[in-house]
Amino acid sequence: MSSILKVSEIQDPTNGNTALSIDSSGRVFNPEVPAILAQGKTEGNVTFANLDPVTFTLAADKATYSKGITLVSETRFTVPVTGLYFASFTVYVNDANTARRFQWRQNGAFNNPHGGLEQSGAGAARSVSVTQIMDLSANDYIEVVNASGGNVVTYNGNNHTFASMFLIG
Repeated sequence: MSSILKVSEIQDPTNGNTALSIDSSGRVFNPEVPAILAQGKTEGNVTFANLDPVTFTLAADKATYSKGITLVSETRFTVPVTGLYFASFTVYVNDANTARRFQWRQNGAFNNPHGGLEQSGAGAARSVSVTQIMDLSANDYIEVVNASGGNVVTYNGNNHTFASMFLIG
């Protein structure tokens, strides 16, 4: 036996908040998915020492967005609820080192394999990008960290260095 459920909106039982809606074309919308898009904080070169977190901004003059996930102290992306998160960052490296590594640091520890390594010829500017699915608990935080073993110069500006994440479920 099969059943057909015909609804255009699902609400929570207590407050009547819309939890899910379906438009006439069948597209499903979930209005309260925690998400963030942050840009690099400084329009220009910034040197990050080994193990320093990269700084980001949610400034109104940049293409940024935050709903539920908070950016604390310009470096920590703190999640509001437990779940699987899609997380991604790109850092534009602008120095003469031949190997650079950036990775996610979770709750102050490198307890996960979330990292990216870029190798190139001397003096070549390149981007390091990492995309990862992470299992995080409420109030966990992640940071993008220079894990190269030395100083790295990045161009930390709009559209060069950025990070985003959202709750998958």
